[in-house]
Amino acid sequence: MIKLPLIYFDLILVINQFFGFCLVGIAGFFFNTLDKGFQWSENGKGNFGNLNLHAMFMTTGLVFLQGEALVAYRMYRRDAKLISKFMHFILHSLAVGLAGLGLFSAIRHKETHNLDQFKTFHSWLGIAILGAYVVQYLFGLINFGLGIIPPKTRASFLPLHRIFGCLIFGVTSAQALIGQITFANFATKLPQFACYNGLTCASHLDWVYNGQIISLVIYSLSILILVTPNAWKRAKTIDEMQ
Repeated sequence: MIKLPLIYFDLILVINQFFGFCLVGIAGFFFNTLDKGFQWSENGKGNFGNLNLHAMFMTTGLVFLQGEALVAYRMYRRDAKLISKFMHFILHSLAVGLAGLGLFSAIRHKETHNLDQFKTFHSWLGIAILGAYVVQYLFGLINFGLGIIPPKTRASFLPLHRIFGCLIFGVTSAQALIGQITFANFATKLPQFACYNGLTCASHLDWVYNGQIISLVIYSLSILILVTPNAWKRAKTIDEMQ
């Protein structure tokens, strides 16, 4: 096993958390400023309101909160394992909830604009990701959370649970980028958003948009770096070994 000092983990974690909060903050500002901002249900008719909510819910839930859940065991390595497990469960639960709201927002946007549902690659991949994430969530809850599975069986499933968790997060991040690019390609065809192509918008919201994309990429990559090395796995605390 390659020895990687924990100081490297801490350094990458600081960078990761900085860009994670930048991602949520910048995304919140961007989508609440774009067009009519956040608009729920019928109020989103004739604007990007429901779509803005969709993007915000998915960015916060399936990218940021899922990433925080993945790294929870290693981030809280010095605390009791119960705390790490609790944070892992709560963050995943919040992510699933926000993802559900994000899906509903996208459906409402299509309904209020009389658009066909689930006709794009982005929507197909999104449903597949959400389905896989819910299955992974329920599997983790039953196998590890409720304690009804024998310890030996739980231990044998753990490597697969970790691998699938990383795969789902990686594909989710790619899906978020696909969604952003798809939206940009559509929006920049409209006269009021044409300035995004040349970064010439008077409001500089185009620069904010790019900052959000950069934050998403750095946050997602750093999460995968943090949860991959075996050298950075959570070790038992002194109390747990007694």
